[in-house]
Amino acid sequence: MGSFFNKQEVISFKKVVPAGTVAEYSERVKGEGTVEKISATFYEGQNGLLHVRPYIQHKGEMIEDLITYPTGCEKFIAGNAESNKVYDVCVSVENDDDIFVYVDNTSEEDLTLTVEIVVDYYEGKNRVIGGVI
Repeated sequence: MGSFFNKQEVISFKKVVPAGTVAEYSERVKGEGTVEKISATFYEGQNGLLHVRPYIQHKGEMIEDLITYPTGCEKFIAGNAESNKVYDVCVSVENDDDIFVYVDNTSEEDLTLTVEIVVDYYEGKNRVIGGVI
């Protein structure tokens, strides 16, 4: 019965980012829920030159990273040669929050950005995390 009521949305960011460009792309959250998963695909030739940082801006105020980065490391993800990085996350969102993807193309060539973010609008904030009641 739970799967009948699930309302998940995949928010896709697929853009060609010009060489040497820093950009931010955003989509508005359509209700109360939870960000469940982030998937970033890196293609042949990117060689760590496309830096990606997904985050949430809550009601135009507080900014919250969607991925936890190790202490002392840069706050972005990168990859190469057809690598796909998947992160399971659990970040609460409210109606009208904005999901952003910051991208820095440090290459001398145009590179393709492909990021998908899954938001669960129904069970996201209502589910039991870590066990049963």
